[in-house]
Amino acid sequence: MLKKTLLMGTSFVLMASTALAQTSKEDIVDMLSEQGFTKIEISKTLFGNTKFEAKGTGIEREIVLDKNGTVMRDRTEHDDEGDDSNDDEDDDINDDDDGNDGDDDSEGDDDGDDGEGDD
Repeated sequence: MLKKTLLMGTSFVLMASTALAQTSKEDIVDMLSEQGFTKIEISKTLFGNTKFEAKGTGIEREIVLDKNGTVMRDRTEHDDEGDDSNDDEDDDINDDDDGNDGDDDSEGDDDGDDGEGDD
């Protein structure tokens, strides 16, 4: 009898923890909206997982849920707009077509260092 009770108790604990780990699409969208993300895109990955890409002021967040609603990945990164070291689609908005930033340092990067006086 004790074994049966213990087994049932363990089963309930496992079921409850599984339910807590599952997240719905609506929960994720609501959470991201409450956190100030204004552009939220939802797509399916190659393996059938659900991918959320959210953009806010100066920050991007990506959340991936598996088919059961378990969070597989939750990654946040700061927008690197104007930073040549981490190029992405929205990077280097002030650069011209040649990749020059218009500084007078004879280089195409945004660091302003022309190598002079670094002896």
